[in-house]
Amino acid sequence: MLFAILGAIVGMFVEMKLPPRKERPYDPSIAEGFIGISVYVPPGERRNRAESVMKEAGALRITSEGML
Repeated sequence: MLFAILGAIVGMFVEMKLPPRKERPYDPSIAEGFIGISVYVPPGERRNRAESVMKEAGALRITSEGML
């Protein structure tokens, strides 16, 4: 019974991906009710196109960060 309980606890942490292996992008405005979209686009013309599509769709803020 002890091993079943410990196995369940370890399985829970594995499924929740705790502790995080790498830092994830976070924006505090999401906690205020805004919706965030995270997209990886290689630098260059595609990144410019992705930003213009987001602006056309009505994005309030666009930030470019390195790949995490």
